[in-house]
Amino acid sequence: MKTKMKNEVIVPTIHSNGSGARHLKDALEEAVRCVTVALDALAGARPHGRDYYVQGDVFAEAAKQHREQEQRLSETHDYLMGQWSAIDAQDRK
Repeated sequence: MKTKMKNEVIVPTIHSNGSGARHLKDALEEAVRCVTVALDALAGARPHGRDYYVQGDVFAEAAKQHREQEQRLSETHDYLMGQWSAIDAQDRK
């Protein structure tokens, strides 16, 4: 049986022949920690107009690209947390 989350993300099913819930949750917690560190680092690398004005009118596009990267990482974070939550819910049964 497939276990699905919102947006059709398929999550592992906890059972006696598969990986243990604790192992899966630990791995996801480490991944979430790393993505959180990346999000924090990316925030510190946010574009500033003073670094772009000599190129003409490109700052708005640079800022947009940066926001898109932040959004991708945020979506990855949410995906991983959704996986963790689904595994945790199975583990509590």
